[in-house]
Amino acid sequence: GVIEGVTSTKYKPNHRVTRAEFLALAIRASKFATASYQGNISDVSSSDWYASVVATAVKEGIIASGEAFRPNDDITREEMCQILVKCYEKVKGEISANANLTFADTNKMSDTTSVKKAVAAGLMQGRDESTFAPGDFSTRAEAAVVIGRFLK
Repeated sequence: GVIEGVTSTKYKPNHRVTRAEFLALAIRASKFATASYQGNISDVSSSDWYASVVATAVKEGIIASGEAFRPNDDITREEMCQILVKCYEKVKGEISANANLTFADTNKMSDTTSVKKAVAAGLMQGRDESTFAPGDFSTRAEAAVVIGRFLK
């Protein structure tokens, strides 16, 4: 009940995931009580399908009120870490940021703490042993895998 197909007969695992779609998955997996949208995100309208998801994320401290959310942008792997870690810590407690990142592209990360925490908790892994690919966009298959790890 956390993730659905794009139609009743197609899942499209290699399709990119938007920030709103991934936030919806993470909020559903966290089982937060749904909040009503208050119009406090500049690029979200109360008529958007994800308005209550965004409202719930603001209420729970997953995203900040008053800032643009960019809901229709494709989500990067690093952005997935940020959302996942905030949801995980809200539901399951603090994650240590003691993971030693050995990825060659660590210098491309703007938020190494979220990536360290996501790796330490087993939520995210590198694209391979030497690359995390923080700026790469995520697919529906990748989103399903990390949400599955979150739920374990």
